[in-house]
Amino acid sequence: MWNATEWHGYPAPNNPRVYTRGMFTKQHIKDMGFITDGTSNTIAFSERCATTQTGSASIGAIGAVSDYSVRSGTWLSGTIYVGSSPRPAVCLNNAPSADDRTILSSATPCWSGQLFGDGRSGNDLFHTALPPNSPSCLYGNSGGGNGWGVISASSYHTGGVNGVFMDGSVRFIPDSIGTGNLNDPQGGTHEGTGTAPVQSAGSNYGVWGALGTPQGGESTSL
Repeated sequence: MWNATEWHGYPAPNNPRVYTRGMFTKQHIKDMGFITDGTSNTIAFSERCATTQTGSASIGAIGAVSDYSVRSGTWLSGTIYVGSSPRPAVCLNNAPSADDRTILSSATPCWSGQLFGDGRSGNDLFHTALPPNSPSCLYGNSGGGNGWGVISASSYHTGGVNGVFMDGSVRFIPDSIGTGNLNDPQGGTHEGTGTAPVQSAGSNYGVWGALGTPQGGESTSL
């Protein structure tokens, strides 16, 4: 996710971190030649529900239901990590309230759709890990919008989201898209240790994960 400590324009092939594998990552440059999986097999943008930036982070406060729904809000937790990697299944299973699965059990004032030019994942980006319209989760010890976690694509359509692919096509991505084993850590089948590259690795998260990696070696189509 968002990391302010890396050099502006850092050439993509020289950065080993897992979170730089998507097409658009803060302070990283990729051209069309980077997309060896094919432009029709690589997602560029998705819809994402935005909050109205009212209310507070406490569920039950005025405005909280609309601001902190599963589709528009962000769950803040210190438990999504196992070791050094977040497990998407933890977010999926624990973020929604047990009483109302459409709202979050706890929330953070990390406004989706805000600070667009800042490029922080919590505000503006998404991961192809959890299926569309799943919860979005940030690691609680990292401080809201600056934190690390798992961010989901979202919309108010029934059953999925619209996505724009690198060939310019717009396609509907269903909530039922294959996501592999969500108990696996974020990363890939050749996850790096800090020096070994991971950008050429396949995603752990099925068809959805493959569509998010321009150079993952999986020419998977929707």
